[in-house]
Amino acid sequence: MGEERIWAKRGSRIQLPHVPLPSRATLLRAIPSVGVVSLSLVGLLAVPAGSPPPPPAVAAAPTASGPPVTTVEPTVPILSLESPLVCAPVVHAPKKMFPRSQSGRATAIVYEDDASIVLYDEASGVRTMLIGSADYCAFSQPRFLDERTVAFMVSYGGDNFVGAIDMLTASVRPVQTNLTALDAQSLAITPEGHSIAVLDGAQNDALLAAHVRGWLTLRASSTISGGTTFTRTFRTDCPCRSGTLPSLEWSRDGLLLLVTVVDKRGRASSYAFDRSGKTAWPAVDGDSARWIGSSHRFIYRTQSRYGNSWRLVDVGGKTAEFLLNSRADLAEPSLSPDGSKIAFDDESGVRVLVYDIRGHLLHSYSHRLFPLWMSPDTLAVSAVRLIGCGGCNPYLPTGAVYQISISTQAVQPARFTQTADADVWF
Repeated sequence: MGEERIWAKRGSRIQLPHVPLPSRATLLRAIPSVGVVSLSLVGLLAVPAGSPPPPPAVAAAPTASGPPVTTVEPTVPILSLESPLVCAPVVHAPKKMFPRSQSGRATAIVYEDDASIVLYDEASGVRTMLIGSADYCAFSQPRFLDERTVAFMVSYGGDNFVGAIDMLTASVRPVQTNLTALDAQSLAITPEGHSIAVLDGAQNDALLAAHVRGWLTLRASSTISGGTTFTRTFRTDCPCRSGTLPSLEWSRDGLLLLVTVVDKRGRASSYAFDRSGKTAWPAVDGDSARWIGSSHRFIYRTQSRYGNSWRLVDVGGKTAEFLLNSRADLAEPSLSPDGSKIAFDDESGVRVLVYDIRGHLLHSYSHRLFPLWMSPDTLAVSAVRLIGCGGCNPYLPTGAVYQISISTQAVQPARFTQTADADVWF
């Protein structure tokens, strides 16, 4: 068996087949200039003499021909620092837009499945592979940018950057994030799609490879002008020995941003910033920070003598209070759209626990993980299997998803296949 690479994602780490990893020096030597080289669907892929040409992409546009690259090292795709177009993925489009929901129920879901991005149309029950994995490339962290556009992370060897696909035309383009290099770790987009935040670890690749504490850079940018809104830096302990991955989440109105990182002491900390980068709430010692509904209140997890302790912070009211104690290993909270319920993963019990904030009730759903809210009353969860990997979530989704009505407890199978790395369009 070949070497396997761990692909980090929300609430899980998915094992993907090993892909050839060119050195960063080789990659940068292949870049003729800083900027977008091509906006076609196919990156400029140089092929050694005698090799068969790469397969054509679906609906691919003509590509510009780049200058020849002479090197004794393996030939790599020519790309810009902002371009997702380094391979020849298969691209499809449903040729429709998804308006905002009037019923409070999801109209569409995008999710990662086997390193590809899949769209599920709730009205028709149809699944469409928007962009498929290809040689050298894997795709993850799909996020709705607007009613017709989905942004996603591209993994090329050890490099990560951001692209987007138009669901009407199937055109793929880079998303301006103003990264210093190709090392995006996590992304978040405001609900109205006007701002994007990216955590970038590019400054200290050598330190990270040597497992030495380095830096993460937070960059918030306008998706309209492309300009940087603000930049913040954090000392970090990633690869994260604590098991906590960097995370970002905008508030529903797009005015505040939650950031969770592991600091230089190996301790998880969460921050709240406004759109200009000013501190909206002092850093707290804890992780898994999530906004509650459309409010400026958020929860986070910290440790206490009782085990996991969950706290609630009201940024506007400038108050913090106790919410919930649990000896269960509660993680990856998912807030219902109306902010009334929190679904947790309990990995040790292999179950999903739903906490009703108003009624202080806790419901349990066994043999399921990775909760995803479809409406204020409907929760989607994934069946899982044990893989037993060290240092990560030992469970992987099986591809079977179930929808649970919280009010009636009715359970029915869903037509989509993943909830672990997904985004919902309401």
